[in-house]
Amino acid sequence: MIRLGDRGESVRRLQRGLEVAADGVFGPATEKALRALQAEAGLKVDGIYGRASWEALLKRVTRQGRLREVWPWRGLRRLTLGARTQAWVARGASYNSIQIRGDFAEALGEALGELEDAGCAVTTSGSRRALDAQVSRSRSATSMHYIGRAFDLGVATGAQDPARDAFLVAEDAQLREARRWRVFARVGDNHAAHPLVEKRRLRALSAKVRGLVEVEALVVDVTARLEQAGFVGIGARSASWAAPFQRYPGTEWWHFQTVEGLEAGRSTFGDELLTVFDLDALRGKAPWALRGEVFGEKFN
Repeated sequence: MIRLGDRGESVRRLQRGLEVAADGVFGPATEKALRALQAEAGLKVDGIYGRASWEALLKRVTRQGRLREVWPWRGLRRLTLGARTQAWVARGASYNSIQIRGDFAEALGEALGELEDAGCAVTTSGSRRALDAQVSRSRSATSMHYIGRAFDLGVATGAQDPARDAFLVAEDAQLREARRWRVFARVGDNHAAHPLVEKRRLRALSAKVRGLVEVEALVVDVTARLEQAGFVGIGARSASWAAPFQRYPGTEWWHFQTVEGLEAGRSTFGDELLTVFDLDALRGKAPWALRGEVFGEKFN
């Protein structure tokens, strides 16, 4: 819900749709224009911008041919992964590129390039998700993957056998409360002098022993570098945190996403879908049915 006195990008988007000064401050002029929209659409005229008013605004600007004025196109960019990834691609354990929303691609591309220079084999199990992808308990219909804000590191390239994996998935006291693992990339001795490389003793997940093992290796802190680019890991489900190899899909160590620009309680899933998909492509798809979900609630 957005109302009189609120500020931010969500207000600015509403103002563009209402064709009032887009200063990001919900003042009397914005409220007056919103009330007019509500009356025109046969809605309750209360000056509060919620789901019904969002739908009315979408219909108006679509009819006027102004969709991209209100929801600017961000699109997706493909980031091709480096040469070290190709061995994992050949084994079927990685794709060779990541698709991410255009306005986040530069920062992520720089991070991936630095990791490659430091000797890391950055793998991925996927990024962009098709609108008709199967939805399940572990594949949310409001996933950040649909809107170009998330990607997965290679699921099969970490937490399997730390002696051979591309990634070491380790305990970290700073991340424990959030039920998050810290991801490191193992690198060779020929990269020991790189500023991102350090020798660490870790307790890493191992499917081979179905638990944690002690590992000493030259590594790069992948989690830290991705966080600098704005991409943060998500927490494991509680049952998976307690027993990672009994409920492995819920460990989520591989998932990184950015929430930059999203406003809790205001940004909707529909707002985000419209930045990367045409409206015609969205209609009739499961994610579009959840367009009214608000960031910080069922969309996070």
